[in-house]
Amino acid sequence: MGDFRTKFGARLYKWTHGGEISQDKGSGQWFVGKDVEYTGEGAGVAYQRRFDWNGGNKPYTGSGWGHTERSLAANVFGVNGQASSLFDLGWNSVLQNSSVLLTGDLLNQVQQDPDVIRYENWIIQQLVGKGEGTYSFESNQIPRDAGGGIQLGGDRGSLNPLDPSSVATWQVAANPLTWAVRSVNIKAQVKVSAEGAMNITYQFTDNFDLRPERGGKVYFGGSGNSPFSSGGGIRPWQYNGATSILGVPYHDVVGGNDKLKTNATWQSTR
Repeated sequence: MGDFRTKFGARLYKWTHGGEISQDKGSGQWFVGKDVEYTGEGAGVAYQRRFDWNGGNKPYTGSGWGHTERSLAANVFGVNGQASSLFDLGWNSVLQNSSVLLTGDLLNQVQQDPDVIRYENWIIQQLVGKGEGTYSFESNQIPRDAGGGIQLGGDRGSLNPLDPSSVATWQVAANPLTWAVRSVNIKAQVKVSAEGAMNITYQFTDNFDLRPERGGKVYFGGSGNSPFSSGGGIRPWQYNGATSILGVPYHDVVGGNDKLKTNATWQSTR
């Protein structure tokens, strides 16, 4: 069920309804078309296009199917735009909230992630010898020789189960941050007092889209950050490989909102 942003959904619809699969040139979305006979005044044959399981005859412009109905369900179930777990985040996505604020355990895991700790230590190094004032940083400014930008969830290993490093990959897969946030640019504003005390406010906004990264590397093919390529893409190739299989059913069958904004803010003192 869902709109046919990918050929996968259109194939399911064709399997139960018949017709032929085509792609709309303007929107890039897929539809199932077929000739339908009708009777009565002006009897004849008309070409019918269906872009979703609700019988829509125009390309879909929203985010996630059943938007209105699911938004009403969000009110009934008390889904309030906050997420302290991956389960909460999934509910907000499926019930079509437009944005969600990370709280509780999920936010704590962000704060304790090794890459976030590394980012804070890097910020402090940049402020050595600086005087009182307000300074701004972004995690995508971290140079490669200092570890590069933020990749939440931990270090990835091989997908080959015979490779000892595959243990790290499975550990990352079990970390909710791998799916909730992944790669993200975290902004930081640092207020330094005359005595040298630092108050750091962090903030980021991410898009909860579980499809593979556009232009990123998947396990065999494409371009990006994999054992077979030296550049391109910011998300791990292992993640792109997994979401090539999982992301399409989640958004196009389950109907998860691929435009859900995931927001987080927190403070640290040093």
